[in-house]
Amino acid sequence: MYKMRKELQPTLSLDSLKHRDELAVLLEGLNASLPQLIADHPDSADFMPLFADKADAIARQADVADHPWLMHRLDTLLQKNGIHDDEYLPPHDLL
Repeated sequence: MYKMRKELQPTLSLDSLKHRDELAVLLEGLNASLPQLIADHPDSADFMPLFADKADAIARQADVADHPWLMHRLDTLLQKNGIHDDEYLPPHDLL
């Protein structure tokens, strides 16, 4: 399961947070980029930091109440692109 790093929790004001429909558009863009990102970085040590940076950039724009929904969507994106069983998660001390 994808987990956002603690140091990257949302820092935007409530007025600048995105609604789920706006977040869904960002997730669609991330989903579209994943096949190429995976092909360019097949090693998990290379892929996961890049994915995490992109996912965290989206998560910082989400209200904390939307994080469970967002994390589920991120997990689903990984699974749809053939990444299963936490194979690309960073070590727990980096979470």
